[in-house]
Amino acid sequence: CWTDVVLINNSSYLSFIGCIFMGGRRVIYPMGSRSHHLLIENCYWDQGKEVWTTHDWTEMHHGSLAYFNGALFHPSGTSGSFVMRGNTIVNVFNAFRSRPDAIDEDANGEIYDNLIRNVADNDFEPEGWAFNLHYYHNRLHNIHKMYSIDDVKGGPIYIYGNVITQSKDANAIDKVSGIWKYKGGALSQPCYAFINSYSTEAKVLKSGEGTNQILRHYNNAYFFFKGSNRFQ
Repeated sequence: CWTDVVLINNSSYLSFIGCIFMGGRRVIYPMGSRSHHLLIENCYWDQGKEVWTTHDWTEMHHGSLAYFNGALFHPSGTSGSFVMRGNTIVNVFNAFRSRPDAIDEDANGEIYDNLIRNVADNDFEPEGWAFNLHYYHNRLHNIHKMYSIDDVKGGPIYIYGNVITQSKDANAIDKVSGIWKYKGGALSQPCYAFINSYSTEAKVLKSGEGTNQILRHYNNAYFFFKGSNRFQ
């Protein structure tokens, strides 16, 4: 299905359980202030192995393959209150992405117990605003950038209890870039990151990231199998 599989326009109290999605850009795409209370549970989504193995990132992000630049769940301007749990997400550009225009949009969400593997861009990407988002107990493997909070205002955000691993093959070494993408902003309430476990060679924070944000970062465990200066 291309590009948007399920378009939700000002509808509420909807559940998607045990669905299998192959392809698609914004698979579940709710919009409108009267869209709220949405559940995505035990679904499977695969955009195709080429997203991770061969397609060019620039072309998928804003070029000829930009129809890959979406997410399994992609709310835009909703009243929020959503749960995304128990899903398997493989070979995709993004896993979760939201595009609110105000702090009270796309808010009050829980993303947990998902298996997310081979993500060419971001597994967690609120854009613009965030309020009361919880991202926890997910298992991640081979993620380009794990948490993208560029120019995000509002808060709080909670990221905890996630387990992140990475392959040591040349493709993964080339494509796994960093844990935080965290510039601009700034949040008015903190982003809390705690009790996460990492086995990776990705950078945690690059120089200049986090300086304009409120990052509460504690009790995380890191094993870096390649490289140095993972905290810059």
